[in-house]
Amino acid sequence: MDQTVRQRNLNTGGTASIIAVAVPHFMFNLNGGFDAQWQQAKTELNLAENLTSGNQRTWQLGANITPKFFLHYGQRFQWLIYMPVGFEYYTSTDGEWEYDKMFFSFKPYTNLTFKPSERLSFALTSTCEESMPAALSLMAQRRYIDYRTSISNPYQLEAKINRTIKTALSASYQSVLDMLFGGVTLTHAYSYNSLSNGYDVTDDIIEYIRLPYATSGNIWQGDQTFSKGFFKWNSKISESFTIGSSQNEFYVDDAMHRGRSNYLRANISFTASFARWITFETSNEFSLSKTFTDGIANGNAKHTFTNSTSFVIWPCKQLSLMPTVMYYYNDYSASYRNNTFLNCNIEYSLGNAILSLKCSNLLDCRIFRRYNDNGIIQYSSQYSLRGRTIMLGIRFSIK
Repeated sequence: MDQTVRQRNLNTGGTASIIAVAVPHFMFNLNGGFDAQWQQAKTELNLAENLTSGNQRTWQLGANITPKFFLHYGQRFQWLIYMPVGFEYYTSTDGEWEYDKMFFSFKPYTNLTFKPSERLSFALTSTCEESMPAALSLMAQRRYIDYRTSISNPYQLEAKINRTIKTALSASYQSVLDMLFGGVTLTHAYSYNSLSNGYDVTDDIIEYIRLPYATSGNIWQGDQTFSKGFFKWNSKISESFTIGSSQNEFYVDDAMHRGRSNYLRANISFTASFARWITFETSNEFSLSKTFTDGIANGNAKHTFTNSTSFVIWPCKQLSLMPTVMYYYNDYSASYRNNTFLNCNIEYSLGNAILSLKCSNLLDCRIFRRYNDNGIIQYSSQYSLRGRTIMLGIRFSIK
């Protein structure tokens, strides 16, 4: 099998001010603008002496006017609203398959900020975004994503606009002198896809195809962050926590299924310089997820753990040692649950020259696996790693 994929993309746009009015605590602007985007995707697939090719080209031209309102009382209260309204012209060509269409475009945005004090602030942001599918995803011809996954648009479905609405409510606290920072954010994102992806399995090949069914997705997520710096050891501790639920729709054999993934992630990191000749850094992340298909749980919850710990040591002014240990754990499978990697870099300065010795994968790990599970499809990727590697180098500084 031999496959070639080429993509080109050209974007341009411009804006001009039509009206601008400013009075105390209020500003109004009316701007006009245009945008243009050209895309081309070409593929050639030689499979079992059967050569197929595609040449998908799209043009998207748009014009809009944008009223903008800004209400403010210094830095304490600010409210910004702008609403781009216009039309977009879209044309697509792939061989003898050609079509064009016009559609209405509306992408409002608002941001409300309130700061009761210098350290505390609240913000509410809501935005609506529009997008058209990439040229490569519209191609009727089959192409391979990897050796076991292909995608195509065999029904030659015309492109339609996709929309996303996102709203976020946040609160933050910061004290620069105390080196104390924290925040909480609640987010909801709704996505509407005018075309969906279905899939089938043939001869151990997962075949994704475009289907003329609209699907939607929702994400509910809460995030919390905290960090504190200390003068002692010039150190800093940081912590973050995320909990959420992701819901998507998918088609299998023309039947719609709903997948849901409930998840949480917790991370804590610490950095310090215990002395002039040694620094330390560590980061630890734990994740937990549980998936559902059509409301039915897919087994037990799965979890992963990741640790990365590194030192920088200067035994003398010219010599530095940088050992790093990385550890990965998952319980998605019975094998290859644990992966440990040990790297070490050594540098020695000799006048204007720096000698370096880079040692990678000193424990000689040869297999690494990654997993993805969204409640509809669960798949794993296995990578063959380069074994123990030692590289010697030299670089010069010219002054």
